[in-house]
Amino acid sequence: MSTQVISPISRPTTTPVLIFSWVCRIVAAIVLVQTLFFKFTAAPESVYIFTKLGTFIHTYVPFASVGAVEVSARIGSGIMELIAAVLLLTPRVVWAGAFLAMVATGGAIASHLTFLGIEVQGDKGLLFFLAVGVFVASAVALFLHRMTKRTVARSKKSSRRHWEPTIGTCSITFSVWRKGLELTKSTTTSGVGTRNWRAR
Repeated sequence: MSTQVISPISRPTTTPVLIFSWVCRIVAAIVLVQTLFFKFTAAPESVYIFTKLGTFIHTYVPFASVGAVEVSARIGSGIMELIAAVLLLTPRVVWAGAFLAMVATGGAIASHLTFLGIEVQGDKGLLFFLAVGVFVASAVALFLHRMTKRTVARSKKSSRRHWEPTIGTCSITFSVWRKGLELTKSTTTSGVGTRNWRAR
């Protein structure tokens, strides 16, 4: 039986598309990783942003304390962005990294458009435009690699189908061998009985 080898990435087939895909993913990963230092070390800019988030949430959810929201959202978003950066650079799961990056930066964009504002502490909109850039780059990567998950599932399914006839053949062979063994034993037993009868 001939098996068809399916590439884990079906869309980016040409060299220019592959290069463009890697550029988008590397840029997005670099931006995501460079924010981790500020979030994990509780830099004043990061604390300010997530304190504003905590205040915004506390307005609608009074039992959620500002401090708890600030810490959990800052650390949680940092972990999400770290995982997204790693997955973006892993060819087989680019789609997952791109999706996580879009979720993280989509939340940041929504925050800028609601309670933060485009400009934060006189940064002239730098954080906002970085978030938009990562969102767009991740969307491009997700578009280019949108068939990866489906293709991997198909290749696993075809692998299982390839092994099924082999397992069936082994079962048939064992059954035939077993019947042959029983037939041989039966013949041998008959022969012994004949010899004993002749001896008498």
